[in-house]
Amino acid sequence: METRKKIIILLIILILGGAGIFIYKKNKNQTNISPGSSVFETTTAPVIDQAKKQEFEGAIEKISSSDQDFDGIPDSEEAKYKTDPASADTDGDGLTDWQEASIFLTDPLKADTDADTFTDGYEVRHGFSPKGPGKL
Repeated sequence: METRKKIIILLIILILGGAGIFIYKKNKNQTNISPGSSVFETTTAPVIDQAKKQEFEGAIEKISSSDQDFDGIPDSEEAKYKTDPASADTDGDGLTDWQEASIFLTDPLKADTDADTFTDGYEVRHGFSPKGPGKL
């Protein structure tokens, strides 16, 4: 009788182990999602994606018609700063014309506003003031 109980227990363990392996493999295959796909994909997703794409392209077209260099300063205002409407960084110092005119208040026509031999962009990236000695 003792041997019979051991055999039954062994069979139960084998059956449960096999069932566990089967369930694990089945779930693994179902949850293996390829990159770029979504669990929530529906037939309306392409329609929504197309609408978002059109909205984005419309916004870019609107911006580019008033700011061809995308520096944040509309072409109509570039003359006020004497900056190049076709270049986001007129002086080539690593800061956009808008950053210089609106944030750091440096000269967008001089790569080194404080004339310390470091460009304004370099100083900002390293935490120094581009307008003189000291930190930002």
